[in-house]
Amino acid sequence: MIIVSQDKKCILNFENIFGLFTKEKIVYASMSDDLSVAIGSYDTEERTLEVFNDISKCYDQEHIRVLIMPEK
Repeated sequence: MIIVSQDKKCILNFENIFGLFTKEKIVYASMSDDLSVAIGSYDTEERTLEVFNDISKCYDQEHIRVLIMPEK
């Protein structure tokens, strides 16, 4: 699955991501032990967790090949 960052400036192959995590109101993708990329920023921590959970749901569905991070 491909993830397109919220600002549309970064395209990531999910298979090359070590992990995803949230910190404050931002979703990050860990590319290595010392490199993490912010892929989306949201108004509330609740919305951040919703988007984070949506990513895992999309990954479980084989027919979804591209996930574009939501604007809000």
